[in-house]
Amino acid sequence: MTSARKVCRKRTVLVDSKLGNCATDVAAGQLLQLLDARIPHPSSKQRTALGATGRPTSSAAGQQQQQQQQPWQQLQVLHLNEHLAVVVKPFGLHIYGRGTGHLKHWLSQAIPASSAADALPAACPVHRLDALTGGLVLCARTLTAAQRLTQAFEDRQVKKQYVALLAGRYQPSSSTTATAAQSAAAVPAADNTDNPSVRYDSSSGITTINPCVAGKPASTALRVLSQTPSLKFDWITTAQLCPTTGRKHQLRQHVSALGHPILGDPLYNQFVGNGVKLAGKGVCLWAQRLEFDHPLTGRLLQIGTEEPVRFEKVRQHEAQRHAKFAVPEV
Repeated sequence: MTSARKVCRKRTVLVDSKLGNCATDVAAGQLLQLLDARIPHPSSKQRTALGATGRPTSSAAGQQQQQQQQPWQQLQVLHLNEHLAVVVKPFGLHIYGRGTGHLKHWLSQAIPASSAADALPAACPVHRLDALTGGLVLCARTLTAAQRLTQAFEDRQVKKQYVALLAGRYQPSSSTTATAAQSAAAVPAADNTDNPSVRYDSSSGITTINPCVAGKPASTALRVLSQTPSLKFDWITTAQLCPTTGRKHQLRQHVSALGHPILGDPLYNQFVGNGVKLAGKGVCLWAQRLEFDHPLTGRLLQIGTEEPVRFEKVRQHEAQRHAKFAVPEV
């Protein structure tokens, strides 16, 4: 075998900037180039993204630019004015922390300082959201807004609405109180120093959950939105949760006390063990809506977002597996 044929078989020859082989026809005047065999040549997918000059096409360049974007450049801002902002925190992101991997730093990069006289150096969250939870976060851009919004949260003047995927089929009834009182004893730590009180209003379809959290009064309103059959969890309950207090891990503890922990919760899952865990970051708990008065004008602001696409994917996946593999009841 000649040296030329060996080179062609190794596909290290370019014919007019295109890879050639032993079967490639070559005419007079065409440009032949020998590649260094130690340097990997473009794959077929890479070649489709290269023009005749070997430079990336506009679409390929756009994809490369998108890959090089800083994470905070993808932060979604739903509402913005001189005094406040409402942003969407991704699952798994801490509100505060060290370095650059937390929401406070993202805000300093994604949202410019306000032009107001009492502007803060950067937008600042005025409440907390668990790192594992995603959704809306209210941020102040001025000192006045920060003080008044913080006070509004303390006075419980800010209405919050969440959507969650719960393990099992929650069916409230007259026995709800007794069932919750029995199951709440298994919630970790000393979060049930008092007997929990759970009330169901059949006219509104709302269950009010009132067990103490960390020894402090706490209250959550729960409404069932839909229920999906599941092989893994028997059922998945999609629920709307509205806390009137803001205790740490309140929603996660309250639904766990009912025996229906949130999917993906690594801590409050004692009723189903590790089976409640899901792949990916975060728990299936989403801060979906905020309702509050503008700190300076007093105008009512109602800001909401759709539930994550992830939730519908979980429901569809579980429903399809149930339809395919479930054993019919006789």
